[in-house]
Amino acid sequence: MSGPQFIHLQSFTRKTNKKGQSVTQIFGEARRDPEYSAHIDEKERKPPVVVWGMSVAEIEAEHDAMLEHSATTVILKNGTTARRAIRQDRHTLMTAIASFPVPRELVERSQEEQGRYGYWRQKNVDYFRELWGDRVRGIIEHRDEGHLHLHVYGLPDDPDCQARNMNAAYAAKIGELKRLEAEGVDNKEARKAANVLYKAEMRKFQDDYFQRVGIPCGLTREGPKRERKSRRQWQIEKEQARSASDFSLCHRIEATERDRMAAETLKADLMSKMAEQEKLASIARAEARELGLKEAATEFKQWKPKWANDYAKAHSYALNGVIKDEIETVYRDSEGKWQWTLASWVAEEARVTYENIKTAVLSRSGEFLVKLIGILDKLKEITDQFLREDAMQAIDLDLDTFTKDNDFSGPSL
Repeated sequence: MSGPQFIHLQSFTRKTNKKGQSVTQIFGEARRDPEYSAHIDEKERKPPVVVWGMSVAEIEAEHDAMLEHSATTVILKNGTTARRAIRQDRHTLMTAIASFPVPRELVERSQEEQGRYGYWRQKNVDYFRELWGDRVRGIIEHRDEGHLHLHVYGLPDDPDCQARNMNAAYAAKIGELKRLEAEGVDNKEARKAANVLYKAEMRKFQDDYFQRVGIPCGLTREGPKRERKSRRQWQIEKEQARSASDFSLCHRIEATERDRMAAETLKADLMSKMAEQEKLASIARAEARELGLKEAATEFKQWKPKWANDYAKAHSYALNGVIKDEIETVYRDSEGKWQWTLASWVAEEARVTYENIKTAVLSRSGEFLVKLIGILDKLKEITDQFLREDAMQAIDLDLDTFTKDNDFSGPSL
């Protein structure tokens, strides 16, 4: 939600004006003294919150001390001395009121609006501290009316205690009035021209406040009645001002940064968990492999049938380098081409089967026994067929002789 800016400057005297306002009344209303706070329900009244600088009581005490210190001693015509104090109608206190356009109830129940209000409040503190410097003595906050608002209190630093000079528009008006009177311009015309300049300077002040506080906080320069806007036009302008505010941009940037940081945190967490899972899986694989090799070797030794030894012998004969040349000589035709007889086919199957067994032993133990049974069944069938057809006699080799000369106890697992 957005709305128009509200900023008002006013100085006060110790003498009560036509509206019943005075320095005493201003400080009393700020403190929420009952006699000066009749416009607020007694149950709703809350003491002011000091946003920056002194409390109301401290500012009032400094104001009174300033006036006391500024009193001078003069010599009268009769030779006596008298103490001359600052006039009661001298404007000795400068104030500014800045009101947040969003209703208090909405701010109190919306976390986003509370953030916007806090940003707006700090912008006002920075603005007036730069505008008036050390002359700003305190800034308080009232939270017991329809809209949250700030009161800025300033004290002059000149010997005459002229707080009006803290308003640049008033200072420009007085300077213009003196210039025109010095030029002999009629007093009435001079005042009229000076007032025109005063209004122009106050518009400059409002524009400056709008640039440095209103725009960053998503406020509009004026309300809908000033330019006779329809409700729809006014809502669109408020939303545009809100979206263009520095707070909205910062809020979106902060939200994006929070999302990025959350994503980075989640990514790091996932990577950590993946690394931990991979570490556990690696340990499990190593343990399973070690256990599987032990179990497979034990199982193979206990279960190895006679025909497995026959396979080992056939495999050794087929692949042994000692008889390689003899096998190739016997099984080459007249043209030198290799003859793929039953014996050579069995030898090749034996080699492949041996590699399969070796691979199975090195894999998971759970899968090894299943594969081993199938492999050995196939090997048994091949070996039985090989032995039935007596194919080894075709190469006229003495198996017993080679068995004695070589160790054919089977493949090493």
